[in-house]
Amino acid sequence: MNAACDHPAVPPAARPHAGHGGPNRILVVDDDPIVRGLEATTLEHAGFQVEMAADGEAAWRALLTHDYDLLVTDYIVPKVSGLALVRQHRVASMALPVIVISEMSDALDTAKLNRDPWSRIDAFVRKPFTTSELMAAVHRVLPATGAASEPLDFSRRSDQTVFDPIG
Repeated sequence: MNAACDHPAVPPAARPHAGHGGPNRILVVDDDPIVRGLEATTLEHAGFQVEMAADGEAAWRALLTHDYDLLVTDYIVPKVSGLALVRQHRVASMALPVIVISEMSDALDTAKLNRDPWSRIDAFVRKPFTTSELMAAVHRVLPATGAASEPLDFSRRSDQTVFDPIG
């Protein structure tokens, strides 16, 4: 286990970023550069400001130094797992919703995670997923006052992109 998981640094203050007047800021964490880029592009086209991290350690550094409105993380990422990242951010009292993305839905018991306040996630998206599923999860967990301007309506597109890193 990485030392960052054992004793997470606590930021000076838990500071929600929502309501700042600009587009919502989202941190996307995935070690697959193609999936990470596709997620970021989808979110940027919907009007969000997106930053990316390729591993949990880089994501944790970003969370400590920048304000975000949403964390979207793959369950399995190098250095600090997605679940450890969620726990670190909850222990640090960061007021930030979390979407976990994974193809390992059978191994991920979201009901059990949500009973543990340190592991609570706000939404789960199973890989492979469509842009509509990603956007539905984002709009479900972001407060209405902090939502991006008009989201793209992917449901009417006949060429929906499906993120399938294994297929």
